[in-house]
Amino acid sequence: MEEKFLEVKNLTIDFTSAGSIVHAVNDVSFTLDRGKVLGLIGETGAGKSVVAKAILQILPDHGTKIRGGEILFEGKDLMKLKEDQLMKIRGNAISMIFQDPMTALNPIMRIGTQITEVITHHKKISKADAEKEAMAMLEKVGIPSERFREYPHQFSGGMKQRVVCAMALACNPVLLLADEPTTALDVTIQAQVLKMISDLRKELNASMLIITHDIGVVSKVCDDIAIMYAGQIIEKGSKKQIFSNPSHPYTQGLFAALPSMNEDVEYLHPIEGLPPDPANLPKGCPFAPRCPRATDECRMDKPIPVTMVEEGHTTKCLRYKEART
Repeated sequence: MEEKFLEVKNLTIDFTSAGSIVHAVNDVSFTLDRGKVLGLIGETGAGKSVVAKAILQILPDHGTKIRGGEILFEGKDLMKLKEDQLMKIRGNAISMIFQDPMTALNPIMRIGTQITEVITHHKKISKADAEKEAMAMLEKVGIPSERFREYPHQFSGGMKQRVVCAMALACNPVLLLADEPTTALDVTIQAQVLKMISDLRKELNASMLIITHDIGVVSKVCDDIAIMYAGQIIEKGSKKQIFSNPSHPYTQGLFAALPSMNEDVEYLHPIEGLPPDPANLPKGCPFAPRCPRATDECRMDKPIPVTMVEEGHTTKCLRYKEART
């Protein structure tokens, strides 16, 4: 069988907090093909960022318990690699664009130094050559190389995010993890940064896992979509399948909450209730307390099976056929 580029199998991660166990990621599985973009969608607290940090193996040591699963990258299980092996991969083969550029950048280091540091760590070249590459990378993300020796506080929020992108792409990674890369930016700058990331990814022929709760972002850049809720992937498929045939009630709720340009409505249709406490998840389907179609069967103390909706499109819902009517 052909080896998958990235394959996450049955990943389960807990955190210990104030004596309670937080079930952050619960039996998550997905694949990402080379050169493709997968969008991981869900509300805040769904476990999306935890999955990305697990791929890069940068979860905190204290209080974290990986209870099971595999993360296979080009056939190697990242969870079994030693720290020195992971250091060769991070920032090189796999890079991450973090959500908040204010915390991703060191405020007391010049931006040029921070980008150069990534290059010299992974390439055996002189500091002068590394600085030339860093300047070229700045130009690629739309920042004049003359600003190479400036500090993060001298840049706007959008420009800081471009610097973070330059750091992530400096060594031409084959896998890019983008954790809500436009959340802190205004709408106009969001579009510019998204286009820049998309263009650079295509230029490098890199795969990308983009984490977001913005369906508009997904519609622009993704090939495939996975919907996360309460630490589980409850529906996944191609962008066309999810947009044209959302099958889980939660996915349908996300689309129903979007404003329409073609309809004049007084109110939007939000999903009633709140996501469950990850330290006290409900029995059965985690969405059952908010689902208008839930029955006693949905609340039984047993895992909800994965059901094939169509080829390449799956859902975790016992009543998905009713949900589609």
